[in-house]
Amino acid sequence: MMRTLLLIPILICLAAPLHAQMFEQVYPDFEYAEIREGTHWNGDTFYLCGLNQMLLRTTDAGKTWENRMSGVRDWCFYDIAATEEGLYLLAEPTVFWNGTMPEHQLAALLRYDPWKNSLDLVEIPRLIPTADDDPVSIHDVAAAGGVLFLLQGNDYDRLLLHRSVDDGVTWDEISLPDSVVPWNYREVACFDSLRIAMIARRNGTTWGAIATTDGGKHWSLGPDLTPIESNGMIWLSPHELLAFVHEGPIMYSSNGGAQWSERSYPPVSRFLDAVAVGENRGYVQGGFGKVFRTDDGFRTFVDISNNAAGEYLIAGGLDTLINSGRTCDDIYVTHDGGLSWDFVRKAELLFWDLRMASDTVGVAMVETMYDDGLAYYKTSDGWETMTLVMDQNHPMFHEYYQRCRIYPVTESLWYLVPPLLPEDKWLVHKSTDGGVSWENLLSANALGDIPMKGGITVVDMPDANYFGIILERNLVVTSDRGESWKVKNLLNQSTFSYTMQLRPHASSWMISGDGVFGADTVWRCSSCWDDWVPVLVEPDTVRSSSFFRMVHLTPDGEVYVLAEFRSTLGYLYDWSYIYRSTDDGQSWELYPTCIDVGGGYRVMQDGSSLLFTAPDIYASSNRRTRGGALRRSTDGWKSNTIEDIMYERGGGGAPYAWDKAIYVCDRRSIFRNLTNGINSILSRPVPVSGFMIDTPYPHPIRHDETATIPLRITGAGQALHLTLHDMLGRKLRDLYDGIAVNENPVITWNTGGLVPGMYVIRAQCGTDVAVKPVLVE
Repeated sequence: MMRTLLLIPILICLAAPLHAQMFEQVYPDFEYAEIREGTHWNGDTFYLCGLNQMLLRTTDAGKTWENRMSGVRDWCFYDIAATEEGLYLLAEPTVFWNGTMPEHQLAALLRYDPWKNSLDLVEIPRLIPTADDDPVSIHDVAAAGGVLFLLQGNDYDRLLLHRSVDDGVTWDEISLPDSVVPWNYREVACFDSLRIAMIARRNGTTWGAIATTDGGKHWSLGPDLTPIESNGMIWLSPHELLAFVHEGPIMYSSNGGAQWSERSYPPVSRFLDAVAVGENRGYVQGGFGKVFRTDDGFRTFVDISNNAAGEYLIAGGLDTLINSGRTCDDIYVTHDGGLSWDFVRKAELLFWDLRMASDTVGVAMVETMYDDGLAYYKTSDGWETMTLVMDQNHPMFHEYYQRCRIYPVTESLWYLVPPLLPEDKWLVHKSTDGGVSWENLLSANALGDIPMKGGITVVDMPDANYFGIILERNLVVTSDRGESWKVKNLLNQSTFSYTMQLRPHASSWMISGDGVFGADTVWRCSSCWDDWVPVLVEPDTVRSSSFFRMVHLTPDGEVYVLAEFRSTLGYLYDWSYIYRSTDDGQSWELYPTCIDVGGGYRVMQDGSSLLFTAPDIYASSNRRTRGGALRRSTDGWKSNTIEDIMYERGGGGAPYAWDKAIYVCDRRSIFRNLTNGINSILSRPVPVSGFMIDTPYPHPIRHDETATIPLRITGAGQALHLTLHDMLGRKLRDLYDGIAVNENPVITWNTGGLVPGMYVIRAQCGTDVAVKPVLVE
């Protein structure tokens, strides 16, 4: 059976011990998310594996399911194969696993015992890469009868295929043709221990099928498929092979891959998946939801797209096909060849925003996945549905819902709906009974000439009497629970606010910018209204490459400002740093946080320490995902000892912290973090279009040695100028001033005289500018 060839993002966290009990799941449990692969085992038993520590089993053709890994958080599964003795799973460790992966190895092969419901690590042949920064991936595991096949390698150096006939106790290597290169490998299709096929890139330029019927002693090479990337292969019989081409025909071989011919193929823009379920029946999944059934061995096809419930074919039997939804979170079953489908499990709710006013009072914004029935939830002792303010029968109800927000302030809830159409007005409602009833606080004409379009910023005002919002460039504030409102234009028409914290009886703070380079100024006001004064401005030398993100005030009067340093492209962030003031913004200290991925976007406090979040984690050699990282400092960033509190699911609303607890909302559940753990984040360089500094930050350099700066330039012969700056933008020295002699120059510079800390290298070549952080120790 050929499985889906889409590369599945998996979060890799090479972590110190982080135990499952640190997360208390508050509501509810959707542990069946992220389905990936499936297989039959021992007759009528069928297994599905998935990323969120999920191994589902059904013995009644999908009517009921049991998660055999319930409570296990150590692994994310992304492939499965079955032998008579049990199941074999390819998995990558989560942050909760307390073991250690072998060096250079990102994934593991696990043996699952269906009788004991246990997992064991299988020792596999070690493949050591030639480059330290090029780790090894396990690309595929396949099984036929009692034979296991394992394909592993790295992208540039080696690709190895191993076979085991004793359930992974011993392995023998199967030689691959010399023309096969490891670039863009494809999965293995096997019929037995001797009949093996795969589609690979040959000689680095062409694609083609390779097949063997004698265990790898001799390989047949199919016709070139360049420039088409193929999706994979299926054995129909001991001699018949099918190869599915991404944007082309189905290739057929009747003699084990020695000769090939084209088969007719259904009208799809691209092949995503195919499964064979019996001697003649099979299914083909195309792009844009196209699904076809064949009853004559992939010769002719019947379009069942209008009936197919999902978009990813998993596996099935002759009369049963398992299909997952477009987000891989639902399971569908058909018993009539795809003419009709039954829901086995519905994804139900998606959480996409969480805001808490205290440990027990808050609100979560949710929506259902496959219809537009939307709901709000609030928390007291539990969760209850709140009354919707908007008309659910409105034809654009879903679009309005995506724009609205609910904010808990002490024991009241503030509900805002920004305008969508030109004739719309802002809606501002307040509820004091947990969302049972709402009071309209902002009449249609209350804002006068304020533009009824654009974004909205909700002001942080902890006093229950006060509430403020920023509409466009105007601050709208009430100090009497909404009885009256004040409107003030902020600064000037060319500046708008990113974030604001108003304090009725102390200094108020705001971060703003011109909308081109981001927020470059921090403002302070002695009240919550007039006389805003700039107290922190990004220097010109780093302004185009960084911006302020968040301001946080501690109970003892300290002020923290979180800033991000971004690549020259303007939308990829390298790392974050923090400014700190103890004298109401009159002077500032700088604390580099050494964040090399993601960029922080929220500063908060959990009672004993300050935290901020880095939302995007990129890891693994061939998989990428979005995750969430909470980073903690217990000494106000006086040292660079930063603890990482990792939350490995990701993909949801921002975390919030109250009373020594951290709340995180992913797209399925709400979690409360009660304890601390330490973890590490993998770094990856960020490219700049046409011109980049190739320094592998954050690897530090010593302050008393000669360092190099590799550059990549489009077009040589241009003037090249490099300078070194501190984090306050002050130029420290020139590093190079001359001509770029080639497109990959390496600039050498001496770090002598520099104190340990964070610096910025700025390079200019022609009209292109690149910046890069460098850590000197």
